[in-house]
Amino acid sequence: MQFSLKSGTSEARYVSFREEDVRRYCDVIGRVYDGTVPPLMCAKLWPEFNLFQSFMRKKIILKRTRVTQYEKLECNMQYCVYLTHKRTTKVKRFDQYIFELKINKNNNTCMIIEQTFIEERV
Repeated sequence: MQFSLKSGTSEARYVSFREEDVRRYCDVIGRVYDGTVPPLMCAKLWPEFNLFQSFMRKKIILKRTRVTQYEKLECNMQYCVYLTHKRTTKVKRFDQYIFELKINKNNNTCMIIEQTFIEERV
């Protein structure tokens, strides 16, 4: 299914972070495992969304990441995650795409990750 890139397009998924995966990730980045999920581990969630699938085949470059954490994420806890395409703008010879990943637990926002990607127009 092809998703449009209209601003405000959003998709939701339920996810949980398995403890063994988080431990492995912590080993890779040299962080001591403390039972919480490192915020940038959430980057693995982007490809799981249909909304982002069309970007997997494009030559996009990640230009900016902004993480706002209100609550630490715990292992083996279910979260409702929303990916929203906030906007697309043309900047010189590039298309700029801004996406927001919002992670909620019990209707409370735990974390927001906003990422800006660019793609050179041909």
